[in-house]
Amino acid sequence: MATVLTPKTLFLHVPKTGGTWATRALIEAGVPCSEVQVPVRNHYAEHGHVWLADVAARESLFTFAFVRDPLDWWRSFWAHRMREGWLFPDHEIDSRASSTDFTEFVGMVIERLPGFLGNFYERFVGPPERPIDFIGRFERLADDLVLALRRAGEPFDEQALRSCPPANVGEYATVDAGYRPDLARALQAAEQRTIERFYAGRCSVRSIG
Repeated sequence: MATVLTPKTLFLHVPKTGGTWATRALIEAGVPCSEVQVPVRNHYAEHGHVWLADVAARESLFTFAFVRDPLDWWRSFWAHRMREGWLFPDHEIDSRASSTDFTEFVGMVIERLPGFLGNFYERFVGPPERPIDFIGRFERLADDLVLALRRAGEPFDEQALRSCPPANVGEYATVDAGYRPDLARALQAAEQRTIERFYAGRCSVRSIG
């Protein structure tokens, strides 16, 4: 699902943060949605994930997006690639950290892409000194989507939104994507700036093991 406009909001779909469900939930809740059209300048825009800087109308709309616990985000990214394939040799992650072994993948991310996710999130939610209007968390997706719409003054059917079934759920049961404790700690250290900004005191390690 692509980045979307509603009458009052701009929803920026950050990859692997529940945006497919959120877009469907907006539609189920009766919110008129239209796809954001921008020139395709990068792999992400080509697949509907528009960066903040590419949306001219953002200043007049309540802009929101979601982020995700870094350990869970990297795990979800790898599981997606294991399902769909490492198809993009020019992709900034695929070109530097592709592996069918999760532990090897995490090791390459730590070594070759330290702090990547924080910089990646900023393309969608802005820098700390000038963030977008609302940055929700994947871990409380429905609650934060409701909160964003309320703050924007967007009319919607809350019951229909919350009743929207899960979408694009990772099939972790079919892949071995458990963190070794030492690698989990090393990845947390590599993404320390991301954690401090979005998950200070709350970054989980539930994906370990």
